[in-house]
Amino acid sequence: MNIPGRILKTTTADGLELDAILFEPRTKSSSIVIHFHGKEGDFLQNHFVERMAIDYPKAGYAYMTATHRGKSYMADFLRKSATGYEYTQLGSAFDIFEESEYDIDAWVSLAKKMGFQEIILQQHSTPQKITWYTYNNPNSVSKLILVSPADTLFAFEKYVTDYPANLKLAKKLVDQGKSKELMPVALWSNCPVSAGTFYNWGNPNSHIQEFNYSHPEKAFKYFPKIKLPIFAVLGENDFAVGEPAQRCLDILKEKSNSVNFASKVIKNAAHSYLGQEQELTDTILQWLKKV
Repeated sequence: MNIPGRILKTTTADGLELDAILFEPRTKSSSIVIHFHGKEGDFLQNHFVERMAIDYPKAGYAYMTATHRGKSYMADFLRKSATGYEYTQLGSAFDIFEESEYDIDAWVSLAKKMGFQEIILQQHSTPQKITWYTYNNPNSVSKLILVSPADTLFAFEKYVTDYPANLKLAKKLVDQGKSKELMPVALWSNCPVSAGTFYNWGNPNSHIQEFNYSHPEKAFKYFPKIKLPIFAVLGENDFAVGEPAQRCLDILKEKSNSVNFASKVIKNAAHSYLGQEQELTDTILQWLKKV
């Protein structure tokens, strides 16, 4: 399908060059949805990105689908240096959760420079990142859309071989200054992972461990601090949550102090909504029109 888009580039505060594509309404809009992919994903990979690129602008919202340093299994990025640019290897295997703030802030700052007044953040799979960003930058955006918000601690416990032993190994390697060394096990989707990332994401006390549906005894640390309108959507058959989808959304509602929290379970849908891209897009737009 031929959809007119505009390629954008931005540079993070730590010098990393990132890419995005912007789709705009025919009539200039002051509102933009900035979409981020999840762990080991890509900013064009999910089929719903194409549907949103068509329908969001029709509804009056500019739509930017943006990359971040956690894309793909491993990826080369350009980074500004004293002599120009150099390549650095990052990607999901080397992703450090807290560094996501650099990437999100770079895109939010660019959107503001472009004149957008209402900035809405949307993320698939790991919207802990946009939640963490909003917690640390409370006046930067207006709304959050959590698409398939995963329980990462559940994912480690369910899908990672010998998780407790490998968490200890990762900690040992990090303490030895070997955080870039690859672990002997992969994460879900058979994704390779460095010791630094394994410990950063796998530590039960990590900042990524926020949507703890499978561990109700664990506190939600920063999600309850977000007062902005929030919409959360889960597929009925999502593999990454560990509890029935409606139960997970009920927990989010219970923990939220948003001025307007709403949620929806999409029947028969999986984590990435294959075959149900239109329903996902329509569901989000219906909420946007109400708030």
